[in-house]
Amino acid sequence: MDLARLRVGMAYVFNDRLRAELIYHWQFTGEDAGSLKVTSNIIRLNIRLGLHRGVLDRTQNASFDD
Repeated sequence: MDLARLRVGMAYVFNDRLRAELIYHWQFTGEDAGSLKVTSNIIRLNIRLGLHRGVLDRTQNASFDD
């Protein structure tokens, strides 16, 4: 049984349609009372390509006439 999971991530926005996310994931299990052991590490890179104007673009370039 997993005792704890910790996920840390950061993202970079290249432009209004292209974003990259780097996520690091730790998973811990309990060995003895009060001790933790790292059981897995995962590094994930997500590349996101927006084909339509998304929320980020609408909030940065908001106009009241739309």
